[in-house]
Amino acid sequence: MADEISNKTLAVIVVAAIVVTLGSTALILRMGAPMITGMVIEQAGTATFNITSVTSIAIPENTIDFGAGAVDAGVASATIDSDGNTLNWTGTVPDGAFVIENDGNVDIDINVNSTVDADGFIGGTADVNSFMWKVDKTEGGEVSACVSSDIDAYTEVVTTGGALFCGNLSSIDAADLVAMDLQLVIPSDAVPGSKSATINFIASATS
Repeated sequence: MADEISNKTLAVIVVAAIVVTLGSTALILRMGAPMITGMVIEQAGTATFNITSVTSIAIPENTIDFGAGAVDAGVASATIDSDGNTLNWTGTVPDGAFVIENDGNVDIDINVNSTVDADGFIGGTADVNSFMWKVDKTEGGEVSACVSSDIDAYTEVVTTGGALFCGNLSSIDAADLVAMDLQLVIPSDAVPGSKSATINFIASATS
């Protein structure tokens, strides 16, 4: 008799548990509670870095050597330039130029000035002597993005402030070179001796 009561009691408990479980499930579904499923959750990560601006120039060809010579006898002056041209000059002038490279990563403007003018560099009669510079935008076969310049033609050098040598010189390798040529007019009364001048190239990021 005890076994029968125990079995009946167990059966009632099992049925009650099933009813409670089914009722809870129905209630959860009705309330819209979140269900645990096998759904894949995807999240994203972010990688960041910053490239800083670099303004820099190099001068791979930084010397112009006009060689040695003298003004031809009986003339007031001689003219020589860094393209190798001479007039009324006894010496041979090699072809050469200053070559400036934008080796930064932004476009730049380059201004120039000289440490000396024609009187300080060449000497002789002041109304005759001349020390001039000009930009060459096709150095090395490259057509540079040098979109503006104050010295597209031979112009007398300046020693104070600066002249715009090259505006908006590109940082792209195929268009980052520009050159400067020099021309000298040497009076016949210029004092013999070794002469030198320094040209300063000042770069700034194009605004």
